[in-house]
Amino acid sequence: MHVAERIQDDTLVLMISGRVTFYSRKVFQAIVNNARLSGAKHIMFNIQGVTFMDSAALGGLALAYLNLKECDLVMSLVGPVIWL
Repeated sequence: MHVAERIQDDTLVLMISGRVTFYSRKVFQAIVNNARLSGAKHIMFNIQGVTFMDSAALGGLALAYLNLKECDLVMSLVGPVIWL
């Protein structure tokens, strides 16, 4: 998993790429905690570059939403790709 970030106005954009799995959960949790403390009011996860995401990673996104909502932050998910 690779993460690049940029701030635009009051939005923190996190561009995530590569494989997001159970094994990257601690890095993902740290990213969410840093985002929460960034001062941004809106956290946008751009996952267009994600090549694989397991169920643990999906659960991590759900927990991130709850964590950010608890702090009155808005979370968006951009660019999900569905393979059939």
